[in-house]
Amino acid sequence: MSSVNIYQSISYIFFTDIWGVLTTPGVPTYHPFWAPLLVGGTIIELSLLSACCWLIILFFSKKNIFPTAFIVISFSFPVWVVVESALYTIVTDDPIFDAETLSAITNSIGAACPLIYYLLRSKRVKATFGPISWLVALKLEETAKAKAKAKAKADVMTKKELFISIAGIMAILLGGVYSYLS
Repeated sequence: MSSVNIYQSISYIFFTDIWGVLTTPGVPTYHPFWAPLLVGGTIIELSLLSACCWLIILFFSKKNIFPTAFIVISFSFPVWVVVESALYTIVTDDPIFDAETLSAITNSIGAACPLIYYLLRSKRVKATFGPISWLVALKLEETAKAKAKAKAKADVMTKKELFISIAGIMAILLGGVYSYLS
């Protein structure tokens, strides 16, 4: 949701008679969840707007956390749309996934996926922001597991190696006994 849309919805709900019509007991449109839903929704939408402003600051200051923050915030938009729609369903008895909700989810995921792919794969992003820390941690963990597996494999003697070792020890012992007896 753009900042203009947020401003329009806030001014429409809070600065007109809509707030009173929805939150006053005894009015036909009253529901006890309207007030917390409207206030909570406004707070979350303002938080998402603030997060987008923070992303702009991170981008232009070339902070290492930018790709991770972008991915998290990009996925928070469709999640919020689904949660908000489910909450409005409690109050209005409308279907959760109407055309407007599906359009908002599709648009946010469709816009985020190519950018997220670019942030994860691009050499230019790695050169600008540095490696993504959690991806590096995952790769280090995979590398450590592979090394541990190779070490465990190297530590275990095969049957052939064991037979050669025992044969060598027997040859040394027999050679020593033979030289002692002769």
